[in-house]
Order: sequence, then structure tokens, then C-alpha cells
Amino acid sequence: MKRIARIALKAAVALLVVLGIAWAVVVVWERSVQSRLDQALAELKRQGAPVGLDWLDQPAVPPAEDALPLLRAASKAAESHPRPMAMYLKDYAEFTEKDWHEVAAWVKDQAEARELFAQAAAKRRCSWVYDKSKAPYAWIMEPISAVQCGSELLDAEIRVMIREGAPAAEVLDRIRLLPALARDVDDRMMIGWGVRFSVRSFAIERARELALRPKADLGLLQGWLRDFGDETSIRPLDRVLANERASSIAMLAPRYGGLGRTLDDITGPDRTSTCLSLLLHSPAAPLVDKLVAVNWLDTSAPAIEASRRVDAASVAKLEALKASTTRAWYDPFGNPVLVRASRLARMLVARRAKITVTHAGLTLIEWKRNHGAWPSDLAQAGIRTKDPFTGGPLGYEKTEAGGVRIFVELSRERWPEVAWKLGG
Repeated sequence: MKRIARIALKAAVALLVVLGIAWAVVVVWERSVQSRLDQALAELKRQGAPVGLDWLDQPAVPPAEDALPLLRAASKAAESHPRPMAMYLKDYAEFTEKDWHEVAAWVKDQAEARELFAQAAAKRRCSWVYDKSKAPYAWIMEPISAVQCGSELLDAEIRVMIREGAPAAEVLDRIRLLPALARDVDDRMMIGWGVRFSVRSFAIERARELALRPKADLGLLQGWLRDFGDETSIRPLDRVLANERASSIAMLAPRYGGLGRTLDDITGPDRTSTCLSLLLHSPAAPLVDKLVAVNWLDTSAPAIEASRRVDAASVAKLEALKASTTRAWYDPFGNPVLVRASRLARMLVARRAKITVTHAGLTLIEWKRNHGAWPSDLAQAGIRTKDPFTGGPLGYEKTEAGGVRIFVELSRERWPEVAWKLGG
């Protein structure tokens, strides 16, 4: 019995020694990684890049200029009239007469919400409220959900107005509200930046529909489109990704519970593997968090560099990074950042191309009105606009149904939504 006790004592001592050595290694390793992390963050700060969450702060918005109260009131008013079932189940192109009647009635019932959203769009500023005492993924994204609600309502209203033949000037006034309403979304993070572009894409689509009406004022639409294409108000994508990097690394801080707490909140404790959960809630968790932070710093650098000038080449670079990297970089909502970054870069480039194609399309429609037929080529209509991707002329072809199709070369395979089919 004594022999067994001695063996047990020796085993316990040996185990304590091993654990002590392991703990010493972890401590030294953690300090080394912390030193590297501190140096990297200090360098980013020296360069003026966002670090931590202080960049979320904004000056107080005077109540008279703040769109947020109007967005709240509009969202509440909209909730009292649920959307017709057809809007959930069908694309507008599939609507029956009954569906259109229900949507038109719903839009009419939403008069109070529509007016409040219009008032919110007229404001130049909006409070972006964040509670930094909570984890980054728990930030209040109130304006985003409100603007999404308002844009869907305004888009439905514009579609109904076009279908019912409302005066073009009135329709265009409502179209102008879409990008104005999108301005109320905080675009410093990818989720808000993407929502802004999604809402603005509604505006281009409705302008195209309006242009196809027999007596549409094409000059008015051309003028609106020139203003709409101004990108001075669009936040550069590399700055948005730098903000994402800062918020991603901030969520690893001990005050937010590190990666373990983040995964628990995103996926649920029961869905995190047992081994990973034990590791992320063990004494070694701070080391893991710091290693992940350093990893994300390394992963983010080429993506931010590739997005400094967003064009077809940078989209290809981001997609290549997304496909090649085995080191995932996640935003505070648990989304792979490189996947979303390549998608947003593509969205920006496609928007530019879509505006180019729409300008040319408006000129073609005017030519058709004046000459009674489509031109044999774009040059005949005086269109010498270049394809932004190839540098060559825009694509132009006649359809079997007697119409024409104008497009950029990449519309053939990757970005069909940029092309515009006219007539036929």
C-alpha cells in the first residue's frame, strides 16, 4: 500500500512539474505574441489606421438634424401593415393582376410610414448608436433594419407608380429618395456599406424601368444619373476593411470574453466542438486570442491593399485571396471578411459599369424615338463610351425579337445584371 502511495506521489509531482513547465512555456509564448501584437497595433496607429473601437464615436447629432427618430417612427408605422404574401414568395416579374392589386393597396395603406421615411431621407445626418460596453457583434444596428424596411416600401411604391403611369417627374422624385434614405446607414462597416449599395441599386433599376415608358423625359433621367454616379460620398472600401479589422480584433479583447465568448454567442455553446470549447475557456485562452489577432492582422493586410483602388483587377485579387487563404478572418458577426470584401468590391465595380451602360441605353432610346429604328452600331448613335473592363467599345447586339442589348464584356459570363435589354 505504501509502495502504491509513493508511486502516486511521484506521478503527482511529475504531473505538476510537467504542468508547471507547460504553463511557463505558455506564459513566455503569450508575452512574445503580445509584444508582437502591441508592435503591430502601434504601427497601425502611427499610420492613422483605426485601432480598438474609439473610431465608432461620432459627434452628437442635433435633434433637428437627426433622422433616427423618424426612422424609428416609420418602422413602427410600417409594422402595422404586413407585406402581401406575394412579396415574400414571388419576384415582381411573376406577379398576377391580383398580386399587383394587393401590393398597390398595401402601399396606399402605408401612407404614414412612406411620409416618415421621406422625411428621414431629407435629413442629412443620422445617429449611429453603439453600446461599446457590449461585444462588437451586439452593436445596435437600428438604422440598417429601418432603412431596409423603408427601401422595400419605397421600391414597391415606385414600381406601382410606374405601372400605373404616374408622371415621370413624380416617379423620379421618389427614386431620388432611395439613395437619400441609404445615406442614413452607417457605412463604416461592411454590413452598412453593402446595404447602402443594395438600396442604391434599386434606384438604377427603377430609373431603367421609367426610361422605357413611351414619353419618359430622357434628359431628366440623364441629369439624375450623372449626379447619382458621383462617388465622392462613397466611403473607400480599404477604409471599411480597416474598420472591420479593428472591430474583429477588438472582439478578442478580454473585456468581451475573447474568441470563446464570441463563438458561443454566434453559434451557441452547444454547437462549438467540445475540444475547441475547452481550449477557448481554459487558462490558455488569452494566448489563443492573441495568436488569432496576429493571424488576422497578417491576413487582412493584402486584402486592404488590394481594395485601395477598386476595379476589375482588385476584384480578381480579392477573389484569389479568398480562394487561397486557409486563415479565416471573421467580422464581429461571424462572417468571413474576405468573402464579403470580394462581394462588395464586385458590387462597386458592377455599379459603375451599370451606370455606364444605362447612360448609353438612354441615348439609344432617344435615337430610336427620333429615327424609328435602332442604330446599326453604337457609333451611329454617337455613343463612344468605353467598356470599363476591356477599354474597348461597349457591347451591342440586336435580339431576335427586334430589340437590342447593350452590355460590358463581363456581362456575358459573370455580371449579367449590368446588361440592359431594350425593346423586343
